[in-house]
Amino acid sequence: MAIKIISLIGIFIFFVGTHTAMLTHYKPFRYFWNYFSDLSYENNWALSRLLNLIAFVILGCTLILIWWQVAMTSAESALLFKFFGFFGGISIACSVLVPYKKYQRAYSVTHGALVMTGNISTNICILLVNTKLQNWYLWVALAVFVIYFLVWAVSSRVYKNNEKMARPWHAPVQKAYVLFQVAALIVVILNL
Repeated sequence: MAIKIISLIGIFIFFVGTHTAMLTHYKPFRYFWNYFSDLSYENNWALSRLLNLIAFVILGCTLILIWWQVAMTSAESALLFKFFGFFGGISIACSVLVPYKKYQRAYSVTHGALVMTGNISTNICILLVNTKLQNWYLWVALAVFVIYFLVWAVSSRVYKNNEKMARPWHAPVQKAYVLFQVAALIVVILNL
């Protein structure tokens, strides 16, 4: 029971922390235009960056905790949950430590790789846990991830030299995905 409560608090802190960081952004944060990564820009206000950093580090730790707990109850997939859970949690937590920086390709590629690694690892764990739960919502959340990934991949390729052209595709799908993902994690936690 304690793991459920701690995990739910971690998810709540992530959601409230990132949305509070949006409210304290150095310029008006347009929910369906800006990315979560915009909260980590070096020119953003320190309070907004700090709230975002805390939110993502807590989310990363919460993911590790959730998947470690699932591993304790799943003998046949325990190693997979531990590996992908730890790898995904660390990747998500570190994604804000290497912020996206315009015109600095090494930062952008590293940040993007950490974000996608964290998202893919988390969704592998959701897929594994849902092979037993057979929860319809988790299947929907996984489909939303696939749509998000495809939109990101296609629009990044099509608009690789013009980020502003990709934003109308990326940002709204990213927000929808994150909302579905938060709800999916709550479903997993409640089924621990």
